[in-house]
Amino acid sequence: MPMKKKRHGLVAILVGVCCLTAFAPAAELVVALDDALDDAIGPRGGLIVEIPLIDSSQTMRLAQPDAVVVQTLHLDAQQVAGARTELQAAGVYGRITAATFDGRSLPYADNLVNLIVVHEAEAERLGIEIPREELLRVLAPGGAVCWWTDSSTASPKILHKPWPDDIAPWTHFLGSAAGNAVAADQQVAPANALQWVTEPMYCRSHEIDSSLPAMVSADGRLFYILDEGPIGVTDPRFPPRWSLLARDAFNGVLLWKLPLESWGWQQWNPDIAEADWRLLRGQRGRFPREVPRRLVAVGNRVYVTLGFDDAPISILDAATGQVLVECPETEGTQELIVDQGTIFARIQLSASQAAARRGEKPTTRLAAVDAETGETRWSRNVGNINRMTLTAAGGAVVHQRGPNLLCYDADNGDLKWQVACPPSEIVVIHEDVVLVTSKAGTRAFALQDGQPLWEGPPTGRDLLVIEDLVWRIEETEGILQRRREVWPTLSRRAGARLSGYDFRTGQRQRSIEVPNAMSPGHHLRCYRSKATERFIIYPKRGAEFLDLQGDAHRRHDWLRGSCQYGILPCNGLLYTPPDQCFCYPGAKMNGLVATSGVDTSGTSPPILPDQADADVRLIRGPAYDRPIESSADPADWTGYRADARRSGSNRLAELGDDLSLQWEVSLDGKLTQPVIVGGHVYVAAVDRHSVHALRADNGQTVWEFTAGGRVNSSPTYHEGYLLFGANDGHVYCLDAATGDLVWQFRAAPLPRQIMAFGQVESPWPVHGSVLVLESLVYAVAGRSTLIDDGAHFYALRPDTGQMVHYTHVHHPPPDPQQDIGEHFAMDGSNIDLLTTDGTHVFCMQEMFDAQLNRIEVPWNTRYGDRYLGEDHLMATGGILDDSGFNRLFWTYGNRWPGFYMMLMAPRSGNLLVFDQHHTWATKWFVERNIHSPLFFPQTTGYLLFCDRNATEPFLVGDPDASDPIPWLPETKMEPYEYDGHRITNRYDNFSVEVDKGAGFTRGTPPEWEGYVPVRIEAMAVARDVLLAAGTPDIFDPDDPLGALEGRHGGVLLVIDAQTGKQRAEIALREAPRFDGMSVAGPRMFLISREGTLSAWQ
Repeated sequence: MPMKKKRHGLVAILVGVCCLTAFAPAAELVVALDDALDDAIGPRGGLIVEIPLIDSSQTMRLAQPDAVVVQTLHLDAQQVAGARTELQAAGVYGRITAATFDGRSLPYADNLVNLIVVHEAEAERLGIEIPREELLRVLAPGGAVCWWTDSSTASPKILHKPWPDDIAPWTHFLGSAAGNAVAADQQVAPANALQWVTEPMYCRSHEIDSSLPAMVSADGRLFYILDEGPIGVTDPRFPPRWSLLARDAFNGVLLWKLPLESWGWQQWNPDIAEADWRLLRGQRGRFPREVPRRLVAVGNRVYVTLGFDDAPISILDAATGQVLVECPETEGTQELIVDQGTIFARIQLSASQAAARRGEKPTTRLAAVDAETGETRWSRNVGNINRMTLTAAGGAVVHQRGPNLLCYDADNGDLKWQVACPPSEIVVIHEDVVLVTSKAGTRAFALQDGQPLWEGPPTGRDLLVIEDLVWRIEETEGILQRRREVWPTLSRRAGARLSGYDFRTGQRQRSIEVPNAMSPGHHLRCYRSKATERFIIYPKRGAEFLDLQGDAHRRHDWLRGSCQYGILPCNGLLYTPPDQCFCYPGAKMNGLVATSGVDTSGTSPPILPDQADADVRLIRGPAYDRPIESSADPADWTGYRADARRSGSNRLAELGDDLSLQWEVSLDGKLTQPVIVGGHVYVAAVDRHSVHALRADNGQTVWEFTAGGRVNSSPTYHEGYLLFGANDGHVYCLDAATGDLVWQFRAAPLPRQIMAFGQVESPWPVHGSVLVLESLVYAVAGRSTLIDDGAHFYALRPDTGQMVHYTHVHHPPPDPQQDIGEHFAMDGSNIDLLTTDGTHVFCMQEMFDAQLNRIEVPWNTRYGDRYLGEDHLMATGGILDDSGFNRLFWTYGNRWPGFYMMLMAPRSGNLLVFDQHHTWATKWFVERNIHSPLFFPQTTGYLLFCDRNATEPFLVGDPDASDPIPWLPETKMEPYEYDGHRITNRYDNFSVEVDKGAGFTRGTPPEWEGYVPVRIEAMAVARDVLLAAGTPDIFDPDDPLGALEGRHGGVLLVIDAQTGKQRAEIALREAPRFDGMSVAGPRMFLISREGTLSAWQ
């Protein structure tokens, strides 16, 4: 629990500094406010809400610390529009935003906001009356409301939200120094609602060290260690990119980041530097298991080794990341725990570890260090300490040494007792009992004197003590006993038997049978269980909640932790780090995600056609009744990837080979693919929420418009209207000529906001690129059909915003009485850009007719592949995903790939474009080991090829499949036996329902193919040329990541679309942004990673 004297330091400094800086220059007010907050200290970071908007310059002062996100609210839309314009002009919009609200309720998730600043007099004048309960609802624990007065003599009123008794921190890898991975938290619950999400979306690779091996939480902050190297490309020549990061635990705002030097496989497993990385596999689980024990957070301090080999313990200020103390005599710390103001460390220098690898006796020290000053209290040589066994509680320090269990006095280090005990890596202290489990069984000893208390069966990979019971989990056949036809092979375990044993006597007190606890098949996750006082969160397919107090058991196959670390339940939330897995493509939620058990299903009904004018969700703009003229030309590029099919092809555009730069404009930040219509270029600045219109001939700005949230992809032009969605959950329609608002429609069911990637957003965002089909605008609000009550699909009239069709798609939690899960695929979809085959509307695995009637399509095999309509664009990671993860695939076809790789498939790759007859694609990865596609810079180059659209992908083993042909480099992996099949992952290997087998392949060669020294990240087809731009495939020893990260600029290739012959190569000053190319008329338009829009002719 937080120390009471702090009143939660984060909020304190925001109130004490930000409010005063902005509104109270008088020194006496500084003193008054400081007195009101006692001696609170903390970071200048978090989420601030200002009510009401007074002046944008004052709002900007609130956000002066970089780690602050601010939203200012007002009743009047005109006031908000004006503030947006001013904040845009200042270059701060995005981190600071302005929005409207109703003056009574706050549009935020529970426990989200750190500080609310209320301008009391202005709020009273406007009639803003927010109930105290509503203010406290949205405040994060320890947060505050500051009612500010204009008086120079009156002190501000401060209301703090106390830390609830029913939520808890998680200070160590296994919860606490006692080793019991159980949070005293009653609010953590099965995932119903998203609280916040941030990058990275994936761990770097399935084949190398897990990217997030440690995470803890204390005092409302989250701390974790992360490898920020390039995702998807694993090369031993690349330097490490490890950092320690701190975020607000309730909204994910980044507070600080500290690089970690000398940290990574080069330190803990240097031998693999000489290995062939094409054969390397499973390294994610081979880094030292004690790495998660290098990080501890208690109160306002973080304890960590900032290097790996022979690094000392550093004590950091949790608020700022400042190193306060480097603890002397702690060099070589391998594990550390903190209990009652003392750090206990297992210390073994690298020289001693090397001696142990030679079979010599290692030297290990156990040290006790003052947790404030860093001074050593005592230290003793102990011969050896079995890893992961160091625990402390009740004035004692316990560990195993080989087949012995030892206990020391925490105050002076004297050995209290030693008993024989089979070796283990699991030791837990609960009250006055020490518990140890291994394959040899579970044993309990008295903490006081080591007397044996009882022996019992092993508890498996975990030992969890909840409500004084030691819990054992056994997988059972469960519901499959009556469904034998469902699971003929592999694991038949779908059930769980939970047995609770009295921690003092070992007598079984409780038994719980959960017949449908988990999806059968495959293996337990590469991480341990964690628990709360109510739920054991079992790691079979992801996060299986097993309810100890009722029947609220729930499977979350779509939520998964990173290998070795797992998930984190605390602060009333479930944190799931990015993972490296391929399972459940299209459905698994990616990123660093925080979810809550809040029910968000109380959604308002959709607008009905005869109620459009009256419903508050449809706002008419000043251009609503204005005549709108269309200026489109057949050779224009009217939306994302040119047309409704998202083809990336414009055969009416005529470009020469000798393209030269005509003009360029720096708009800064992340930009969307340009749309070109009627002599204008339309582009969105994603993180600034703005849409820009520029002249196509010279780049001069015509108009700008600011939406209420990120516009994450290109707008769509239709008959004079410019249509787009935004992450505030709205669909917007502008007059394309003037930028004036025609209408604005709230597609999100509720005006609720969360935090996403460092900004305030709706849980139901709308992708920027809406789909126009048969003169209707199709849009979807949501992030997934599996959370926040699913997603809402609309068809709207482009001229009025009136709803014509609507459907709601929600995949509810599995019914424990009948829904048996699968081990690699599931129903449910992350919300992607809508695509079409000209008749149907698609979103990941979902298919609808033009009236938005959902069309249920059965799986073709049990790995989740299914036929969806006619050929259309699909991307297993989402069309907008630019992470570069090597287990994602684009494809143009009608067979959703499910849990099958598309590495060897035709009409697939990491980026592609197509027209009526052909598909042009690039594959960044052309080799693979058993589990993952691979690429190494400056070796093979990148594959570029052209297929006829009649060339179909198939699985070896499909009925009526044609004969496969070789066309990619052969894998170097050794064959192995799997479920009765010999697996080679060759092009001709049987693949139907084979775990990460060869996947889809081809029976007809490409029209043409070749390897190019360019990582193609943007493509478009004009009349007779394929334009392909990317970064050069070079490896610079002085800057190994320079090319991948754009520091070597870019390359544009002009290629004959029919023959594949290169016609020109043009150097680009800046690297292109992923899928950032358009062609219209005689010009090519390109956006760069730096935020430059350029026109070439």
